[in-house]
Amino acid sequence: MKFDIQSYSIRELIQTDGLEKALATIAAVGFDGIEYCDFYGYTPQELAARTAAAGLESISVHIGADAVQANAAYIEALGVRYVVDPWDDGREIETYIRTLTEADAFCRTYGAEVLHHNHFQEYNDGDRMAAFRAAGIGLEPDVFWIAEAGLDPVQKLTEYGAATKLLHVKEMGEGRKCPNPIVGEGKLDMPAIFRAAAPFTDRAVLEVGIYPCPIVEYLEKSLRNMRRFASV
Repeated sequence: MKFDIQSYSIRELIQTDGLEKALATIAAVGFDGIEYCDFYGYTPQELAARTAAAGLESISVHIGADAVQANAAYIEALGVRYVVDPWDDGREIETYIRTLTEADAFCRTYGAEVLHHNHFQEYNDGDRMAAFRAAGIGLEPDVFWIAEAGLDPVQKLTEYGAATKLLHVKEMGEGRKCPNPIVGEGKLDMPAIFRAAAPFTDRAVLEVGIYPCPIVEYLEKSLRNMRRFASV
């Protein structure tokens, strides 16, 4: 398994050190790639060049399904494997599936596949992720938000099966607005989560909302733990 980081997780490093130094830092920690959620004012070519210079892979990018055509230049330049729709706005499910399907067809012309990333609202009335899976849409299950919705991430990963193309890892602490513990030291059963995801995906994307310790220390310890969980 390879390990990537969501660019939201390094927003403080980007703000204080600049994007290039922030990318160099996560590469030095040992991450394989990055999942962008922002373009930070760079052109597609500039962003792709800076990512490559750091020795990182642009595995995925968060772009709403309605916005893929407007951002085609970034999808092409970054050479991402996945374009991730990051927010369920609650539209009628069949309409949403149609939008995702059309976005996926467009992105496949650039060699990318559209996935949907969950928060809690997908589970407010049933399981919209399951509906996306049934319609042939790939998934990036966020285990934090599955647990926040009162569900078992291991069970959901097992149900989603091969539809899980990326595992989104965010450790759970005492509450939604509390620091995220180092991966493996929080409330989620991370060894079981990695075991459940392993047959279906070869990438795990780390997200951190609030750090409980210095950023580099957190990233080093969490990456070490994720590697251990993935190797069992």
